[in-house]
Amino acid sequence: MLKCGILNPAINSLLCRVRHTNTLVISDRGFPYLPHVEIIDISLVDDIPKVLDVLLAIKHNFVIGRIFAAEEFLALNAPDVTDQLDAAILGIPISYEPH
Repeated sequence: MLKCGILNPAINSLLCRVRHTNTLVISDRGFPYLPHVEIIDISLVDDIPKVLDVLLAIKHNFVIGRIFAAEEFLALNAPDVTDQLDAAILGIPISYEPH
C-alpha cells in the first residue's frame, strides 16, 4: 500500500503511461469533455483541489517539458497567486494563450 506521494491509483496509472509526446491537462471545472480523452476528475468542492495543488503534487515525479496557461490567468488572479505559479514552475517554459 502506498503511504506517500500520489495516493490516487488512477492518477498514478495515468502518470506512468504519459510519454514524451503526450499532453497532460490539469484544469479547473468547466474544461470541455472530450469522449476520446481519458479524464480523471478529482474535484471535491469548488476550488479543492486547486490546479496549483495538483501541479505541486505531481511535479516531483513527473517530467514537465512545457506549460500552457490561459492569458486570463494573469489578468484575473492576484499577484500572490501568479507568484505561486512562477515559484512552482521555476525553470519550466510557460506560454500564455487566449482562453
